[in-house]
Amino acid sequence: MKYKEAFIVLVPDSDPTHNKSTIGTESYTAHTVLVQNIDQALAECKSLVEQEGINAFVLCPG
Repeated sequence: MKYKEAFIVLVPDSDPTHNKSTIGTESYTAHTVLVQNIDQALAECKSLVEQEGINAFVLCPG
């Protein structure tokens, strides 16, 4: 089973529709998304669970 993790980082001048990336190997995938606030963070987390099946989140205050 592939492990999927996401890093959500609060950055005031970010745009989560453009400021995101994905890297990985056959057994691991890391998603990074920059968000402006907690509301965007929650929306991105929900979307990543639904669309990518994320196993864990790391929330960074920026």
